[in-house]
Amino acid sequence: MAYAVMLGLLASVAGPLGAGCSSDADKRRQQKPNASAWGAAARAKPYVASSRRDVFHHSDCRWAAKISERNLVGYDSPADCIADGYRACLVCKPIASRPSGG
Repeated sequence: MAYAVMLGLLASVAGPLGAGCSSDADKRRQQKPNASAWGAAARAKPYVASSRRDVFHHSDCRWAAKISERNLVGYDSPADCIADGYRACLVCKPIASRPSGG
């Protein structure tokens, strides 16, 4: 019974689930209207991730090739990926093997 009261109290304080909790990362992960054009633009970036997973890759990683165009998100730097909540791929190691000049 106490649990139900606490849950009700939390719901009244926080409001509906997810209301007002949208971050920039969530906005970037939302699906785009033209998925194929978005996917092509994202593949041109040096780092990519899936909007449905928490891992980012070099764009030429074998696991990056498996990401569907509609879920593909492109990034210019590992710092951008990490800021959006992604972790580095353990196969291509995009943090340890940064491109030269960057």
